[in-house]
Amino acid sequence: MSGKERKAAVEALKIRLSENRSAQEQALRFLYNLQSLDERLDGVTVYANGRGVGTYDAQYVTVAFGQLHDEGQLGGELAVLAAVKLPKYAGQLLDAGLMTA
Repeated sequence: MSGKERKAAVEALKIRLSENRSAQEQALRFLYNLQSLDERLDGVTVYANGRGVGTYDAQYVTVAFGQLHDEGQLGGELAVLAAVKLPKYAGQLLDAGLMTA
């Protein structure tokens, strides 16, 4: 994929992640699974390993995944935040082959 094609795919995935609840839930599952065990347990990112989420989003991913796991869907403020927080990880999800545009 050329740089131009990748950029277009990332932008398309960002839009999908900002609007589509199913895509948000899929991305959340992938991002949670990319975190290390201690990042999941502590809700903070301590490694600059190019995987998972940034420091400010680690706790959100842990809590939102817990709701998704326990209730089968995102709801309330966690669902609203998904549309804001998850699109910034579109490139990582695309490059890892976890999601497509």
